[in-house]
Amino acid sequence: MKKLLWLCAVISALAICGPADAVLLDFEDLTLGHTYNVGDNFVTSGVQMTVIPFQNGGQPIIGTVNVVSLGKAVGVNTGNELEFKGAALKINLNGCPDCFAAFLFGEYSGKVNFGFNDNSFTLEDFDNWSFTLGGAQGFAGTRGGNMGLMYFFSSAGVDSLTIGGQDLYIDNLSVCDIPEPTTIALLGLGAVGVLARRKR
Repeated sequence: MKKLLWLCAVISALAICGPADAVLLDFEDLTLGHTYNVGDNFVTSGVQMTVIPFQNGGQPIIGTVNVVSLGKAVGVNTGNELEFKGAALKINLNGCPDCFAAFLFGEYSGKVNFGFNDNSFTLEDFDNWSFTLGGAQGFAGTRGGNMGLMYFFSSAGVDSLTIGGQDLYIDNLSVCDIPEPTTIALLGLGAVGVLARRKR
């Protein structure tokens, strides 16, 4: 039952971005085995990325972002994913207005970073995490192991997202602008997901 609830949340969250307006970053256009260092810029699926230091309670850590194929974000090896080893990515969204983003993750040790625009969070992990800040809301949870789903919505416009970790993997990052009526359904989905997680 728990796995079914988690799967429903994944499908619903990713389906909010319709194929016509969504950008899916599956990292298949990146070179397997490549390492990006802090300060490096690269483009994947037409989206500009900058590698920045991982923030560990105000202490920056200079690590790497690596293109790997280990299946640690999805659970099965479906191709390229990004591995964060003490680094973070700033993802340029060019002022996404009513912006929705979702990604699959696997976290295996250490802390994680998440942020948007000039706001950032350093967390012990994503498990059962939610926040509300201004016009933005975010939810994350695991499906009982190391892997889970993070999704985020802001009605105030988003110039950039930041994702990072000390031993973090991400894949299938979907980003889109969504119409305002969908916001209510999205926030309801998030609440259901958090409540389902808390009732375990």
